Amino acid sequence: MFFRKKELPPPVLPADPAHWSLGTGEERERLLPLLLRELDSPLPSRRERAVELLAEAGEEQALPALLSLARRETNPMVRWRALQAISRLAGEAAGPAELPSSEEVSAWRDEALADLLSRLENEQAGRRWEAAEGLGELGDPRAIPALVRALRDPHAFVRWAAAQAIGRIGGEEAVSLLLPLLRESDPLVRRSAADALGYLDTPAVRQALRQALRDPEPAVRRNAIEAVARLGDREATGILAALLTSSDDFWVRYSAAEALGIVGDHRAIAALIEAAQDRQVLLRRAAVRSLGLLRDSRAVAPLVRALDDPDPQVRLHAVEGLGRLGHEGVLPKLERLLHDSSGVFGQTVGEEARRAIEAIRSRTETRR
Repeated sequence: MFFRKKELPPPVLPADPAHWSLGTGEERERLLPLLLRELDSPLPSRRERAVELLAEAGEEQALPALLSLARRETNPMVRWRALQAISRLAGEAAGPAELPSSEEVSAWRDEALADLLSRLENEQAGRRWEAAEGLGELGDPRAIPALVRALRDPHAFVRWAAAQAIGRIGGEEAVSLLLPLLRESDPLVRRSAADALGYLDTPAVRQALRQALRDPEPAVRRNAIEAVARLGDREATGILAALLTSSDDFWVRYSAAEALGIVGDHRAIAALIEAAQDRQVLLRRAAVRSLGLLRDSRAVAPLVRALDDPDPQVRLHAVEGLGRLGHEGVLPKLERLLHDSSGVFGQTVGEEARRAIEAIRSRTETRR
């Protein structure tokens, strides 16, 4: 008796292109023809998403269709996406005669830039956000002045996208336009400038961000803290430690605790040890996690104390830190936690304790 293979229902793409995905295996293979057909969709959003997924799939068979789309496309951003996909897929699959000329590429880039700059002025915040993201992907330095202006946008997610885009593009012009904004009277502008400067690593930027750590507005200080952490500026350690121990704003203290672990300067150890015993659980979590990241033997005792913290996430961070430090003497303390089933995000203290014990024993055996 023979059984006919069950036929799968025909694949259907969701109405919203943002929900399209490639899938895996057979599902992926069955979706590719649909994506190729979407290159002829009357809706630019569907054509653009189809281009993105075909490039992600690495389908060289899509190259002729993408080349055709690039030459007939009227939407500048869709055409630019098609060009990016062609560059990604071409390799040996297309000869020089088939690929767009440098003159075509330059013209298409100019059109995409003009289109995105226009959209950055759109009355809809979502359109402005998309434009800022697109300008970051385009990577054209000519967009920097407009993106700097977008740091004054009333919507936070637009300002964030503009800051990210400036960081991706980089360059001296971006730095020269952003530094004066740290002295603006509007705290919102100073916040956005600090965020953007955190992607542009120069000595002048580091110095300016250290000064911004003393800004009178807590929200500006928080953005500056995140920026110096992103740059890994160890010269900011002293200011960060002072903010952790003496700031009257809780979120400034919390951000400083997190940043000190990322920056990784051992001079922060005393401030973090003190914060690891704070009455605020969120601050203890950040401080204990950062202590573990420093890999400093002076952190062993406070991390062992944190194993008895009533908060499971604090205990989890303490176990992780002790595992990194690798001190054999803490093994009995960790063994007590092997049956601790509390935890966060599906990760239990007991499971992490087992991993830490294995890591310490392995390191000890290696040293022998």
